[in-house]
Amino acid sequence: MRLICFLALMLATFSATGGEVVDVYLLGGQSNMQGLGKIQEVPASHPREWKHLRFWNGKEFEPLHFGQTRTSTRVGEFGPEYGLALGLAAATREVCIVKFHASGMPLHHGWNAGIWRGGAPTPGRVNFHPGKDAADPNQGTLYRNMVARFRGALERLRAEGKSPVVRGLVWMQGEQDAKHETSATSYAASLRLLRERLAADVGAAPEVAFVFGQVLPHEPAMERFTHRTEVRAAMAAADSRSGKPESIPHARMVSTDGLGLLADTVHYNTDGQLRLGRAFADALLAMATERDSRPATQTLTVASFNILESGQGAPHVGFPRTARHTALAAVIRQCDADVIGVQECGNPAPLLKALGTNWTGFGTGKSIYTSGIVARLPLEPLVTEDYFTAARVKLPGGASFILANAHWSPPRNSGVTLIQQRLRAGEVPADEAKFAAEILAASDASAGPRGYERTLAALRPWLAAGERVVLTGDFNESSHLDWTARAAERGMDRWVQNPTTRPLRFAIQWHGSHRLAALGLRDAYRTHFPDEVAKPGITWTPPYPTGTPGRRPPGDQVLERIDLIYFAGPGLELANAAIVGEGAAHCEIVFPQAWPSDHRAVLASFRIKAEAKL
Repeated sequence: MRLICFLALMLATFSATGGEVVDVYLLGGQSNMQGLGKIQEVPASHPREWKHLRFWNGKEFEPLHFGQTRTSTRVGEFGPEYGLALGLAAATREVCIVKFHASGMPLHHGWNAGIWRGGAPTPGRVNFHPGKDAADPNQGTLYRNMVARFRGALERLRAEGKSPVVRGLVWMQGEQDAKHETSATSYAASLRLLRERLAADVGAAPEVAFVFGQVLPHEPAMERFTHRTEVRAAMAAADSRSGKPESIPHARMVSTDGLGLLADTVHYNTDGQLRLGRAFADALLAMATERDSRPATQTLTVASFNILESGQGAPHVGFPRTARHTALAAVIRQCDADVIGVQECGNPAPLLKALGTNWTGFGTGKSIYTSGIVARLPLEPLVTEDYFTAARVKLPGGASFILANAHWSPPRNSGVTLIQQRLRAGEVPADEAKFAAEILAASDASAGPRGYERTLAALRPWLAAGERVVLTGDFNESSHLDWTARAAERGMDRWVQNPTTRPLRFAIQWHGSHRLAALGLRDAYRTHFPDEVAKPGITWTPPYPTGTPGRRPPGDQVLERIDLIYFAGPGLELANAAIVGEGAAHCEIVFPQAWPSDHRAVLASFRIKAEAKL
């Protein structure tokens, strides 16, 4: 089955740009990646060459001919690349292997070659630490050299007119990190960062397969490997199938238990190296089979919901004295949402309890007005701030996306309030473009922890890295896609009971939504319902009785769409969008009970296309 799947994946031979597709496997690690297998000990029955497999010698790709192509620093020896080639021998298009190794070298940033320095990452240390981004001066020198070798090989293929596609990252390292408690216990985190940065730095797909070998199978270990148990446990936890919090998407650990070892009990002998390489190939093929068997698309529903003061009793603004978590959970269940960006979430525990089992979430818990995320899918928190939270949401099958949740400040002096004041005073000039510019200048709220610049700063690197991103939020500002020239001419008067003779409807390019659009984010509701006149999508605010404590007269409200969902990224296709609330006048989905918040909810359903296959 694995072989059939792999052959099927090889059928697409040319890229969209016309260049021949070449499958590339990038191998890295320390001495067991270099390899101490002896060529002269390999049985004569094993194949010696493959016309469609090539190996990078640092200057050019040469046909992989066992015994002639030098793949190790030491003459007459080999690493896992030979067994890997045996496992990939059925491929019907060209396969290229690139290898980098450095004996006895660490991954953790606390090491400088074989000396533990500890502390924060420091420039110039000899290790494989990838840094936080491509420009990080604290990258280990070995990581820089490895990436340079990989990039050089890929550029050579492009110069040949080929289209290289990185199909797999193979890693065999960790013995050095087993010599210190910190590097051993944090190995899974180090491995996660390595995978993420390496994929980005060589231009691989975010979902590229990452296969790594578990080190030091012999027990008892040599005395210098004082934290063998911890590093092996961290490696096992990093496997995507482990169910542990440390698990890494698209990562597979290869067990080395039972592989042949040399007398030093650290390095693999000839048979051990052959079997290690085959195990790497088997893992890559298994991951290809699993990806090929997934549905063509996955569906996902996201909601954004300001639940008003963490869902607790709110009689001071017209809501019951008792907590509203049961009703809020009922709204979420009616939406059939998989993940919800919640504003005014505070501590999500009561809401999670009302939702029942199989739900998870987080928030800062600092006040009833801070933000959080709840989901019935696994979450990996990325940002936890009072008014901006983000998490990687893990989907069945290994795909993921980033859910970011924002709660912006109301614009300084509130743009719509300023418009009301000017209308009341009769101070709206004939030049409406000038009027719009004055309103924007007077109401800008770009700075600070609740300003839109904070959101933009967080989103930019994710989008640049090709991540799928969904942004939810109570943005406390209208969208420029609603306040258009067309809406100014034919749209609704947004002032519920306008005492003036001039409707409150103008063409205004509200800054926040305009900047998000410039970043490449699409407004889900407005994408699904492009007619802003027929479908205004009002989320602020549901009607309430005159005399409601703590609230302005309902007739003085301005109706706006300030709760939105944005999306961007590869393979993320909008399927549906809706406003959820108390009545059909402004909502596509009507909640059958008393509405439990001062905001309506908004939801968007997406189809996530099948990921790029191995």
